[in-house]
Amino acid sequence: MKHPFSRPPERLVSAAPQGTRSDPNLGLQRLVVRDTFEPDEDPCGLGLPERRDGWEDVELSLRFERWLRRQQFAVHPHLTAVEWAEDFVNYLDECLLTIYGCCERDLRTYLYDYVPSERPLRTQRRPHVVLSALRQFFEYLSRHEEVYYPWAAGILADQAALARRWSTYPHGALDDDRMIEWRRILHDDLSARVLLPDVAMAGGGEWLKPGIVPEIGDDEDEWALSILFTLHDELSRRWLFWREEVLAAGVTEPARARAVLLRRQREWETRPHPGLGGEAPAEAVRKARKGK
Repeated sequence: MKHPFSRPPERLVSAAPQGTRSDPNLGLQRLVVRDTFEPDEDPCGLGLPERRDGWEDVELSLRFERWLRRQQFAVHPHLTAVEWAEDFVNYLDECLLTIYGCCERDLRTYLYDYVPSERPLRTQRRPHVVLSALRQFFEYLSRHEEVYYPWAAGILADQAALARRWSTYPHGALDDDRMIEWRRILHDDLSARVLLPDVAMAGGGEWLKPGIVPEIGDDEDEWALSILFTLHDELSRRWLFWREEVLAAGVTEPARARAVLLRRQREWETRPHPGLGGEAPAEAVRKARKGK
């Protein structure tokens, strides 16, 4: 299957949102072991802001629609742009994120995985319509919501890549070999951009693989699945948080940056986690996989 994406950069740049309203913690406050802590607690000691409520997303959509109605440049009905903006914001919410903490990986995953496989807006799936709608939304955010995304322009301009990605969607079951390969291509691209943590885990074992449904032991229960998915979500978000710190320290060569980030990942995997009663994440996942 042909790789549809542009070449990863030789020097890494920030993949985070910018601006006075951007979330400096990149949404990490929503990704703790959710059944362990009260919503307002900050178990990781990051000085995290209070979680935004869903009504803010509704208000954002209304403000965007009002702005669109005043524009003369709109080439499609403004409701189409609003529909795609709401779809993207809803996708972020399903990932426990907001537009203010949206990173490059989130936009790439939405466009190149989620929309081709999940969205019911099939009659509006022409790439230029989707990209134009999101360009208008991102322009509005930068002008009026005090948050902007320097990395988004290139993604939203690459109509050919989006068209190729959609045209190769295999429409198979999750464990179908073609589906696994289709998702692996995006996973490899995100990894080459140093936007994903290592699949390997400290002390043996692996985190979630692209397109692979995890196998839990015979005593499978919701808590075991919660441990696996929640900790992987937290690690993935921490990776982006650490990535920004590494770039700020002047390490921009991909291989060097990944080496530093791998050390941080291993430390996190083996350090006692406050949401696990002091147990380390890697050990907790291994126990979940064994059904203990």
